[in-house]
Amino acid sequence: MSGSSLIVVHFFARWSGPSQMIKTELERLASHHPDTVFVEVDVDGCERIAERYEISTLPSFLLIQNHKVITTLTGCDLFGLSEQITRNK
Repeated sequence: MSGSSLIVVHFFARWSGPSQMIKTELERLASHHPDTVFVEVDVDGCERIAERYEISTLPSFLLIQNHKVITTLTGCDLFGLSEQITRNK
């Protein structure tokens, strides 16, 4: 993975219904974008990271490229997430 790789960080919690609801669809989305790195962050185990990125809605997604956050998305809009991935490759 190079610094120019697109990284999607998925912030979730096991107790969050919406986070669990999209899990299968998110895995499918990842399989359609094999050149994109997908990472999951459980906000209950990684409070400092969630605070650093001001995560207050679950699920939330950060798209990172060249070591910078380029887009933040909240909620279950996987279509919008897919569009952002395609746009930023």
